[in-house]
This record gives sequence, C-alpha cells and structure tokens, in this order.
Amino acid sequence: MEDIQRPRFSLHSRILIGFGVGALVGIAAKQLTESGTLSPQHLDALIDNVTAPIGRVFLNLLFMVVVPIVFCSIALGVSQLGAGKQLGRLTVRTFGAFIATSTIAALLGLALVNAFTPGAGFDPGDQAGLLERYGDEAQQKQALAAEERFWPDVVVGIVSRNPLRDAVEVNMLPVIFVAILFGAALSQLPAQQSKPVNQVLEGVASATVVIVGWAMRLAPWAVPALIFDVTARFGWQIFEQLSMFVIVVIVGYLIQLFVVNGMFVRFFAGRRPVAFFRTMTPVLITALSTSSS
Repeated sequence: MEDIQRPRFSLHSRILIGFGVGALVGIAAKQLTESGTLSPQHLDALIDNVTAPIGRVFLNLLFMVVVPIVFCSIALGVSQLGAGKQLGRLTVRTFGAFIATSTIAALLGLALVNAFTPGAGFDPGDQAGLLERYGDEAQQKQALAAEERFWPDVVVGIVSRNPLRDAVEVNMLPVIFVAILFGAALSQLPAQQSKPVNQVLEGVASATVVIVGWAMRLAPWAVPALIFDVTARFGWQIFEQLSMFVIVVIVGYLIQLFVVNGMFVRFFAGRRPVAFFRTMTPVLITALSTSSS
C-alpha cells in the first residue's frame, strides 16, 4: 500500500520536468501569438492573472521564511552555547564565512564575465524588451550598490539602527548580527526567563521549516509558471541569446556551490560534502530553476 501512495517521481525530478514543460509551452504560446492564432492581449491576460501570480506566491513563500528561520536558528544556537569563547568563535566564523564566500563569489563572477563576455551580440529588440520589463529594478539595485562603500557603509551598517527595516529588506548581515546579540543576551538571563523565549524561537524555526515544505510542494507548478512567463514573452530566441549568460551563471553556481561551499562544509562544519549536497538536492534544483526565470 505504501508503494502505491509513493510519488512516481522525486521532487527535484518533477521540478526539472516542469521547467522543460513550462519552456516548451511558453515557446508554443509565443509562436501562436506571432502567427495570429493567439492574441497578445489574451497572452498578457493569461500571464498577468494566472501564471505570474502562481510564481510570485511561490517566491514570496520562500522569501517570507528566510529572515525568521535564519534569525531564530542563530539566536537559539547562540543562546544554547552561552557567552564566552564559544560565542566569540561562533561570531567570528559566521561573519568570516559569510564575507569569505561572498567575496569569492563576487571575484568568481567578475572573472567569468570578463573571460566569456556573455552579453556580447545581444539582439537590440529583445534587449529593449527586457529593459522595459526589468530595467527599473536593475537600475535601483545598481544605484544602491554604487552608493555603498565597504568601509564604512557596509561594515558600520552591520550594526543595525532599524532591525525591522533590515528584516523587511532582507539585509542578512544586520539580521545575523542582531540574532547573535539577541542570543548572547538570552544566554545571560536566568533560566526561568530565557527558557520560554528559547521555546518560542524553536517553535518559530520549526514552523518555518513546515512552510518551506509547503512551498516545495508548489514548486513543480510554480517553476513552469515562472519559465512560461519568460518564454511566452520572448520566445526561443531568449534562450539562444542568453545561452552563454546561462552557461556562465551555471558554471559559476557549480564552482561556488560544490568547490567553495563544499570546502567550507568539509573543513568548518565537519560534514561530508556528498552527503550534505544529497540532502539539499530538491532545494538546489528549485533555486537554480527560479533564478533562471
């Protein structure tokens, strides 16, 4: 009876299948639009009212739990470790790993982009369409990045003046710092005061894991919806023109994930990278699929 109820395909297999189906259906919709069989208005209505909301709900569910699960996990761990040398080592390792992996990722990305120039030869028409749809968001991110300097803006900004704003904007370094401070403060309280708070943190962390599980059930439907939105608007050409960019991004992901992060998992977490990545496969496939959209 258990074999009958077991899903035929694993979660990451269904996500990959959905990725392909979404791309094919989107390309078909683009062809029907160009041939006049499907009106652009009907296609826009389908995307705006059906597929785009499904994709946004899925992404919002994932983004929703990032801050609470990181904050609760770190604060709870620090509270249980207590203050002193262990806390100091944890703080140094946490920020050291975050800054090291971020720096390596940035250098790796710059090296790959300069080596392969993936944006060369991009079609002006498709470029204008992408800029029209995503240009404002890209300009906002570029403006914020240009205004910040590593010292003092980024470093001083770790000590947050408004943790709620940083949580809303998903600024993870200040969130991590506040979580460490909060956990350290809990470790200094009497047990009768800190225990209820630790139980709340543990409960919130467990609840967010459940929400992630619910979001992952939606992934085989949301990922094809996200891919459909892109291919239906820009067609197969978007894959041809972005193929080098996609290859560069995937190569960078794989190097960062398996080489850089694998070394951190092995030498700092003391775990076997193969076993770690095997348990992370569904999440990794989902992240790669959604980032491609």
